[in-house]
Amino acid sequence: MEGPSHGLARISPIKVAKNNRWVERSLRYFITSNLVLMTSYTATALENRGESDSDARAAFQLYQEGRFEEALSKAQEGLTLAPTAKWPHVLLGHSYSQQGRYEEAIAEFQKAIQLDPQASDAYGGLGIVYERQDRRDEAMEMYQKAIDVDGGYYGTYLDLARLYSAQGQLEETERLCREALRRNPKSYEAYECLGRIHHGRGNTKKAIAEFKQAIAANPKSATAYDALGTIYSDLGQKDKAIVFLRRAVECDPTHVHAHYNLGTAYMESNRYALAIPEFQAVVKLQPEAADAHKLLGFAHYKRGEYDGAIAACQEALRLDPKNPQIIDVHKIIGSAYVNKGEKANAQREYEQLRSINEEWAQELKKKIDTMP
Repeated sequence: MEGPSHGLARISPIKVAKNNRWVERSLRYFITSNLVLMTSYTATALENRGESDSDARAAFQLYQEGRFEEALSKAQEGLTLAPTAKWPHVLLGHSYSQQGRYEEAIAEFQKAIQLDPQASDAYGGLGIVYERQDRRDEAMEMYQKAIDVDGGYYGTYLDLARLYSAQGQLEETERLCREALRRNPKSYEAYECLGRIHHGRGNTKKAIAEFKQAIAANPKSATAYDALGTIYSDLGQKDKAIVFLRRAVECDPTHVHAHYNLGTAYMESNRYALAIPEFQAVVKLQPEAADAHKLLGFAHYKRGEYDGAIAACQEALRLDPKNPQIIDVHKIIGSAYVNKGEKANAQREYEQLRSINEEWAQELKKKIDTMP
């Protein structure tokens, strides 16, 4: 029996590219890896200035390997051996920041600046901490200070670009991304950001080119594959979209948007059996995603898997019972009960629908009236 429409709607940020938050999101994930990248920059700067020693190199290496407690211990040892050295304070600041100990991190970065007013890495570290505390104006000031001091680290340009994008200043965001690329032509994060800016301006051709540049710089960029897949899907090139979206989830099995968009692409191609595991991945990664539960229910319904359809749709209702984009699942649940021959349950869904949408209710009632 033909079921209700599924009301497909992608949740990928690319669907709201004209909203600057999508551009901001493209760089948001950079902030975590930037803590590690910045320590590498600090270590290199110390080497160039002849300020590094074996202890410093060992400490930064531990941090870059994710061994934060050991790095912290090594930095504390460094303070004992060299009280006037800057690098232990910088590394302590990064370590505390990584652990969410923000006030301690701030204190260490400030000590580093006191020892060396040209410590761009300390200014950048302060910017990251302030941003994590939602002190955006202060974060921007610190990022700009880091750039003014030596203008060398590409990651700081991306950090500042992220905050300008949040303010809707996309021209400045674009300028900063291009400056980041000038310093690091392999910065896939900058290409991704530029791709989103172009897409938001309606320049699909340039957006595609930037996302492909991102993939060339980082062949495992799930975000770039997801963006390309969604663009091609919007262009009606479903098969091509699926290729990119499948590559996105291969690169990052935890990429919620990619799973959702791949599931949506399969749904739009009537490939419901393939859509189901994608939406199952979404609700496993993001259990509160009511819309994913809804689409999972519809896919089950189209497969004739009525128990699965009912369970998924009921969960969608439990999660978001007042959302007008969700409450129409009563149509799916009611139709599933009709097909299962459970007239009393179908009638209950009909009564629910009467208080929501009389037209929907009458559509379900016609199906119920055909039951014995």
